[in-house]
Amino acid sequence: MSEKSNFKKVLKELAGFDEMEQEDVAAPKEEPVVEMPKAHTVEIDSSAFEIEEIQPHVYDEGAYDFSDEQSSVITKSMVVEGSIKSKHDVIVQGTIYGNITTDANVQTSSVVVGNIKAKNASLENSRIKGNIEVKENARICEDTVLVGNVEGLNINVAGKIKGNIDAKDTISLKSTAIVAGDIITDKLLSDGTARIKGSVTAARNATFDEDAEFDLGVDIDGR
Repeated sequence: MSEKSNFKKVLKELAGFDEMEQEDVAAPKEEPVVEMPKAHTVEIDSSAFEIEEIQPHVYDEGAYDFSDEQSSVITKSMVVEGSIKSKHDVIVQGTIYGNITTDANVQTSSVVVGNIKAKNASLENSRIKGNIEVKENARICEDTVLVGNVEGLNINVAGKIKGNIDAKDTISLKSTAIVAGDIITDKLLSDGTARIKGSVTAARNATFDEDAEFDLGVDIDGR
């Protein structure tokens, strides 16, 4: 071997190239490939998020039977065209074009064009065109105007009535009461400043002999 070859060999040994050539270089390990699950497409029904437009409560003509255990309430936004029949209390805050009939009580603070028939009736801040018939008590408050007749056992009037009032027991007229019609009752109570335009018949159940009670004791015709 020549000196030149020996010199190259020595240089390789010093640099470590000999060992590197003899060692096997391990191939880099491949990283495992993780497959991601495919995304599922979910279809959403957009109609489920739509807000329906609120319609006013307007009813066609007809009779409505409210026979549940709670009071029937006609709210301010409601307009009823037709008659209402109930076995329980009826509270009217809206407008009714029709009759109201119930075995219980009626309270109004609204407009009613129709007759009311109930056990008791309280008409507050109302405008009513129709007759009122109650088995017991009727109350026509100061801010109420009624065009129609009122019939009942006891009737308390502080508002305005254009019609006749017929009470089997007592009629009470407050100072703000205005009545354009005839009054028939057994007992009449008045604050004194109530205004009445019509005839008044009180003590309807009283019985007496008119000839005896109004006998003047003198013969006026014969002088």
